[in-house]
Amino acid sequence: MSNTSDSLKKRFIAQISEPDPGYEMICLDENHYKMTSDYAEGEINFYDQDIVEFRIVKKETDEVKFFIHFQLNDPAHSSGLFLEMKEVFLNLKNERTARILLCCTSGLTTSFFAQQLNAAAQTLCLDYHFDAVDWSKVFQSGNDYDVILIAPQAAHKFKSFTDVFRDRLVMRIPSRIFGSYDCGALIEMVRSSLRKKRASSAEVSPIRLPGFDDMPRTLAVSILNMAEGSKAYVRLYENGKIIFDRETIKAQFWMSDFYDILDTVMAQYQDIRLIGVSLPGIVNEGHVKLPLEGFDNTDVAAKLQAYSGIPCFVTNDTNAAAVGWCAQQDQYDNIVFHFQPTGHYQAGQGIVINRCLVTGLNSIAGEIKYLVPEMQYSGNPDEMIWTPEGALEIVVKFLIAVISVLGPQAICLQSDMTPDTEQIIKKLRWKIPSEYIPEIIQIRDMKEYMFLGTLILGQRELIRQTSHKK
Repeated sequence: MSNTSDSLKKRFIAQISEPDPGYEMICLDENHYKMTSDYAEGEINFYDQDIVEFRIVKKETDEVKFFIHFQLNDPAHSSGLFLEMKEVFLNLKNERTARILLCCTSGLTTSFFAQQLNAAAQTLCLDYHFDAVDWSKVFQSGNDYDVILIAPQAAHKFKSFTDVFRDRLVMRIPSRIFGSYDCGALIEMVRSSLRKKRASSAEVSPIRLPGFDDMPRTLAVSILNMAEGSKAYVRLYENGKIIFDRETIKAQFWMSDFYDILDTVMAQYQDIRLIGVSLPGIVNEGHVKLPLEGFDNTDVAAKLQAYSGIPCFVTNDTNAAAVGWCAQQDQYDNIVFHFQPTGHYQAGQGIVINRCLVTGLNSIAGEIKYLVPEMQYSGNPDEMIWTPEGALEIVVKFLIAVISVLGPQAICLQSDMTPDTEQIIKKLRWKIPSEYIPEIIQIRDMKEYMFLGTLILGQRELIRQTSHKK
């Protein structure tokens, strides 16, 4: 470490070591520090090449709430990131409990049970909090809870809840426990099930194509807006193999976070030939329109290329997923990838015709949010999207529009609120003859297809730029 780097590190350590009543900062050694409290645990780790890692975990659920890497080269920026980490850490105090939602047909009997459970948890000194609602409100609030418990009278909703809340623990309350309001038995069932769920979390296997064996070193960044915030998945590929794989988890993603990713990867790996990025919003020739996230026609590609000196390609997330899915199969040439985010009626579509991505004038193709004001719904789409029945109506109308205009052979659908394919097809048949309805393919995790599509489109752009220079 240079004298300058050593000086920056010492100043930074002095800042993070300042006492705070909200947590205890423990120095494990000169490169590893731990923030600890009753409700969360944080790590600050220093690595070679002046790389710093911040990580926060909610103790009760082992859920990662904040995770970033950056290079310690700008004191003001590093200080700002620590303050952001500190804010996230301290805010967890208000949500430190394992939040558990009970539901029944009316919410009355479960409300009484929830009161007793809260009293029992307090007596047992457990960091649990129980709430209760009727089953119709679960879809709107379920993502705010770690566990969803279903009373016997609402047991018929179990499949719907497990289909929608795939990342949450969903369980039926046994009749013997519910009938006797056995708080101890229910709390033990929750504790045991949470432990098993943490131990059984599975990873999705990356998709590989034979044609990527000679691919130059490529950095791919895929951003997904989740209910709990933004996730940036970062991978470095060499000859088609993953040699670096990280995530960044934040409430919101900014240009400075892109720069931190580049600093972190480029400090450890050289000879990167291409940077490929997929993210939400309208993406036209590297410019990104996503005003709510701070990108107002921002030329992300040019900024990243100027910062890194490496050619950069930027594409829309659903377009990348459409290209990626189409490339890994040989049955269909014309497909549409429909992404319906949970809680958002403004969906996006990626369109591939004759195995070519269709982007349209200024990349407007697939931005079906502009159809919403022109469609007739049975209610307010802002509210409808939070129920399976309302989401089904919204999704089916979007699919009717794209089938009528494009006639795809298959539609890939990522929509947590509408997991029943047969139900979708049944609704489509009311409006469209069966022979015109394409295969509906449910997608559970579009991340791998986004990566694959970003690599494919990025390589095409690199070849185009290289040919243009010649």
